[in-house]
Amino acid sequence: MRPRKSLFGPVLLIALGGVLLARNLAPELSLLRLFADYWPWILVFWGGFRLVEFAVARLLGRRAPEPLGAGAVIVAVFLCFAGSTAHALSRNELEFVDWIRARGGWFDLEFDYPLRHEQPVGPGQAVLIRNLEGRIRIVASEQPGLRVAGHKRIRAFHDRMAARLDERSRLEITPQEKQVVLQPRPMPERDGRRISYDIEIEMPAAAALRIEGARGRLDVQGLSGNVTIDGSASIEISDVSGPVRIHARRAQNIAARRLASTFEVAGRARRVEAEELAGAVTIEGSEVQEVRLSKLDQPARLRCNNTDLELQKLPGELEITPGAVEIVDAAGPLALNSRGSRRRRIRLERISGALTVEAQRGDLELLAGDEPPDLTDVKIERGDISVSLAPDAAFSIEATTARGSASHEFGNALQIETQDRAATLRGGRGQGPLLKLETGRGDVRVLKTEKAFGSAVEI
Repeated sequence: MRPRKSLFGPVLLIALGGVLLARNLAPELSLLRLFADYWPWILVFWGGFRLVEFAVARLLGRRAPEPLGAGAVIVAVFLCFAGSTAHALSRNELEFVDWIRARGGWFDLEFDYPLRHEQPVGPGQAVLIRNLEGRIRIVASEQPGLRVAGHKRIRAFHDRMAARLDERSRLEITPQEKQVVLQPRPMPERDGRRISYDIEIEMPAAAALRIEGARGRLDVQGLSGNVTIDGSASIEISDVSGPVRIHARRAQNIAARRLASTFEVAGRARRVEAEELAGAVTIEGSEVQEVRLSKLDQPARLRCNNTDLELQKLPGELEITPGAVEIVDAAGPLALNSRGSRRRRIRLERISGALTVEAQRGDLELLAGDEPPDLTDVKIERGDISVSLAPDAAFSIEATTARGSASHEFGNALQIETQDRAATLRGGRGQGPLLKLETGRGDVRVLKTEKAFGSAVEI
């Protein structure tokens, strides 16, 4: 009697259809990242499903499903290879794209060529750097002129091929009326990908700097003129006095420290970090996954990662990830809008000024302490709200949940009304600021914290 077929195939098709449907309903859902993180569960469910089938067949005296054949083994091996590769790519996906586009063949050797160039830079002239890939370090010099020193690395099958590529890709420094242009000779992209640089560029501190088409790693230090960068390099910029504007094509990391003027980032970057900035900060990019900011003296505006945020000053620190938003010690008006189907943890501590929060899915934890924000307006479609206040803090509160519970630790100062699955919390103490809290589906809690501002219960 021939064994019957396993039912795992139809079940897998149903699950795959459900995942694709979820992707259509939630465009921000990344199927590659989902597969990269959870692919081992396919093997777990496959094996568990087969065990259940065998056990049920034996108990009921029915034919057992046919055992794993060669095709199933091949599928399992391919799944392991594809899942492991996807997981590795998801950890460093942007840099892998540059690698896979080939900086040379599989069997190429690396050849090294020293570089040294000098060019005068007149007063008022800017410096334009184009189409360099590798490790590029740009520093301010006390002496006038542009100086380039370092190495060019070429991947080629043999030395004659490397010599030809070296000759075809000579660095050219072209003085023009308003700028000095540094760039390699134009060549086909397939050959250009074989060439990378490890160089240091010295330039006058007051000269404006513009970089186009940079790839690899870029480090800019000590300039006082304007800095404009357009490329896919990972960027570190520090101790710059003039405005900084970055348009990222596909950058892994952008870091800025000790800037004296405005800082603007737009485009495709995975992480953006900034610390000790004296000017306004603007970050825009739907593919920005992580943002870390601290010690900002001027307003900041963010449009990234399903998050819109505006604040006036940040003496403390801020961190945004796909799963959480944490802000400690910030001055408002602070407006936060969190979108997306993924439930996020929102933690706000020591916020002064007005506070406005809107979120589709998220658990909000507001640690207000002795001085709550001047006005708090929170609206969450689905998620819990927890507010921690000092025992003697002055405040008034209006909190509602359409489907959930309300609780507090302030005795007769607050009153709770319930109707069906809804609950309302009202009341207050003294002439304090108003806290308006609203959640469509979730619980509302008002907790006491120590006057010295201890930790509150997290949701």
